[in-house]
Amino acid sequence: QSYRTQQGPSQYNRLFEFSTPYRGSQCQMIVTSVTGHLMELEFCDERHAKWKRCDLIELFDAPIRQRVPDDKRDIERNLEQAARGCHELHLWLHRDRGGG
Repeated sequence: QSYRTQQGPSQYNRLFEFSTPYRGSQCQMIVTSVTGHLMELEFCDERHAKWKRCDLIELFDAPIRQRVPDDKRDIERNLEQAARGCHELHLWLHRDRGGG
């Protein structure tokens, strides 16, 4: 089975494309990867960002936001490029104690 590879926005996460049978018909499959954790959580209030500046019990109810750090933006664009025009998107993620 032959495949085509191309460099996406992330230099470390190439895109691999190939044709394969899937659910009774032929489809184009695109496979890529991520490097480490794509998203990170941070407290919305700057006061909570430095834990020593607040009562630690406040952190349990403090609002948080999820974001892609600047050093992972290329990986985010790589996934967006791979998913563009897809009928289905499957993410193969691992589960570990690090939260991945």
